[in-house]
Amino acid sequence: MKVVIKSFIYLYVSVLVLFFSLLTRLIGFEPVVMRISQIPYKLGNQVRYKFYRKHLKSLGENVTFSFGCLVTNMNTVIGNNVRLGPYSTVGLAHLGDDIITAQHVHILSGSKQHSFVDREVPIWRQKGTIQCVELKGDNWIGANVVVMANVGYGTILGSGSIVATDVPEMCVAAGNPCKKLKDRP
Repeated sequence: MKVVIKSFIYLYVSVLVLFFSLLTRLIGFEPVVMRISQIPYKLGNQVRYKFYRKHLKSLGENVTFSFGCLVTNMNTVIGNNVRLGPYSTVGLAHLGDDIITAQHVHILSGSKQHSFVDREVPIWRQKGTIQCVELKGDNWIGANVVVMANVGYGTILGSGSIVATDVPEMCVAAGNPCKKLKDRP
């Protein structure tokens, strides 16, 4: 009986991924991932993983996209053993192996996505610069962190931090703006 149920769930997930992949061609990537992020339970985790596996530039093994989590750029690379917490977002990024994030972590596509230099043109019409943000790996990112710059290997970011400049490797950093507090033991 368990084999039949597992086979049915696998088939159901595959059909949903196919449906969402076709829908992506019609309405675009971002609206589809917003809908997929809201699928609950283990079923949602499986659908998100298989969908992103098909559509992201690269996606490793043992990656969890929790409820409400979404990746908005198809050129994103995610390594192995990564857990993105509930309601987290990822723009253009390269995430190494062995990363865990708490809830409401936002990894932006750099700090210059929007320009405001021309007062004659509304901000939403001005061209910004999309940058790839890199988390090197073996990172632990606390709740409500905003990452706009690179994070070194083995670094821990404290809850509520705003990462506006690169953070070195093997340290604990926190604050707004985020700064190194101490070396990691």
